Amino acid sequence: MSQISQIKKIYHAAIYVRLSKEDGAVASHEKTESNSIANQKSLIRDFLENKNDIEVVQEYVDDGFSGSNFERPAFQMMLEDIKKGKIDCVVTKDLSRFGREYIDSGMYIERLFPAMGVRFIAINDGIDSGEAKSQSDEIIIPFKNLINDAYCRDISIKIRSHLEIKRKQGDVITAFVPYGYKKNDKDKHKLEIDVYAANVVKDIFRMKLHGKSQDAIACELNSSGMGFLCGLMIGVFYLILGNFIPKVKQNYAIGFRISWALCDPENWYRTHRFGGKCMVIGGIIMIVTAPFQNMWILIALILVPCILPVIYSYLYYRKIIS
Repeated sequence: MSQISQIKKIYHAAIYVRLSKEDGAVASHEKTESNSIANQKSLIRDFLENKNDIEVVQEYVDDGFSGSNFERPAFQMMLEDIKKGKIDCVVTKDLSRFGREYIDSGMYIERLFPAMGVRFIAINDGIDSGEAKSQSDEIIIPFKNLINDAYCRDISIKIRSHLEIKRKQGDVITAFVPYGYKKNDKDKHKLEIDVYAANVVKDIFRMKLHGKSQDAIACELNSSGMGFLCGLMIGVFYLILGNFIPKVKQNYAIGFRISWALCDPENWYRTHRFGGKCMVIGGIIMIVTAPFQNMWILIALILVPCILPVIYSYLYYRKIIS
């Protein structure tokens, strides 16, 4: 009767897959591909296809987590489901995908899972706790866990030494670079100065040397950012206006409406032609210098193209009457 009930038992299985960053960092392309999440799932599902006594309940994926410890989100979630009775079978590609830490791996496989009535299957290692164990199995499982543990430590040493060599060679090994620098377009492992960001860094040090507080520096940097946007928009507006102003006929609504220009058509024409040139030049300067502007420079660039035509118009008027 016990054998019949054992055959009829349906296991509620969890498919557990894992791929750490280290596996991709030092392994060959073929090995990385074979260990990929998709391939692990495919291998496990192919294995379970003819297993009538196993029903897959859920997949648990730890992508980018090391096997050197078991504090992994998907693994911990699987443990919670085991405790709740939802899972009574764990299927993984091999022991190394389950974990590489010798002591903890042995504790789960040989103590915790049997105590909780959980069947454990590692396909490539030929391990299935639901089947009768031989004496060789009892030796092989701890031995393989020990090898996986040693392999994990070996990878860690290789990665650290590899990164140390790159650091000594002056190569960039971080995903992000310090503010004020950028990665070289031809060689991503080399840094070069970011001109715009470098000027901002210089401004920060200059303001600090002048005794400004961190809040004052932050406020000025924020205003500089507004200056960039305003400078860009006003520069474009001045370019458009500079091409439009010379075509404006004498009127009392639009243009440089000063008395001596309104009284003399020639003065009006010359003033607006000169004013159009000033605005086009001012607009170009605003756009080109927008990344380096502050509010005071922006105000000066706005006022100068408006003031110069007025001065020019007055000087032309004085020349005529004299």
